[in-house]
Amino acid sequence: MTQLSIQWQIGNQCNFRCDYCHPDLYGGSNPFLDYEQFQKGFQYLNESVDSYDRIVIEFQGGEPTISTAIRNKLASNTDPRYRYVLTTNASADLDWWAQAAPNFNNVILAYHPQIDTQHFKDVVSLLADKAVPIGVVINAHNDSGRWDKAVELYEYYKSTGVYLEFKALFSNYQTGNDKFLEYTTDQWEYYTRVNNIAPPTDTPVEVQINWVEDHLYNNYKGHLCQAGVSQIVIDYFGYVYRGWCHAHGGLGNIFDSPIKLDITPRVCPREKCKNSFDQLAAKSEKGWGFL
Repeated sequence: MTQLSIQWQIGNQCNFRCDYCHPDLYGGSNPFLDYEQFQKGFQYLNESVDSYDRIVIEFQGGEPTISTAIRNKLASNTDPRYRYVLTTNASADLDWWAQAAPNFNNVILAYHPQIDTQHFKDVVSLLADKAVPIGVVINAHNDSGRWDKAVELYEYYKSTGVYLEFKALFSNYQTGNDKFLEYTTDQWEYYTRVNNIAPPTDTPVEVQINWVEDHLYNNYKGHLCQAGVSQIVIDYFGYVYRGWCHAHGGLGNIFDSPIKLDITPRVCPREKCKNSFDQLAAKSEKGWGFL
């Protein structure tokens, strides 16, 4: 079976306004597509991927579930080749979750303190009951009240078997992603312990944080990368690339016409691979284009 994974930035509107999130991810400068625009782009995409047996699409926001076009697509898919991935704040109503559940490949539920905790738990339970693979990402702010809520939820889920991530937040998210919030010594100890991270001991927290930052990324420069072969990305404006690094240029615009995918592995030119989706693309074991 040949599979293509797609991340599609569908808009940057969100019903939350988290102070640790960059406005580019909630401000609405790139509003969600209307129904006709979305249908046109999706049809061109469908024509572009007819050689694949399975297509897994992740719609990215903002918060994708506030888009009427996305909600309709996720709840009414009838093409067995398509499955969907969603990273969401879980705020959508339970009736919609029940309708959409059969079409999901997996769902990442990102906990933010703004959401009603009980509703968040109800969504997790509903998807689990319907056998949807789920993950829970808990965003842990350094503010004491929000930190305590994050820890409480982590402790609630840690023995349930659900995939669980306790996430430290960047102070410069989307503008560098290399500086964490100023966590206390106790907070940082909890974060590193639950994530099985072993930074240098007997050093200030600032040094430990810098050490973790240095180990977040991978250097694949010179390796053959399968980005563009097994996965592609689509930005807010419909432009298609192999990965979010935009290495080797674009592949066309999905709103203009079907695109022709370039399925030749390319040599990675980057010394730091910062995007987790790009990191998932298979790489050769040896550098400089050798398999």
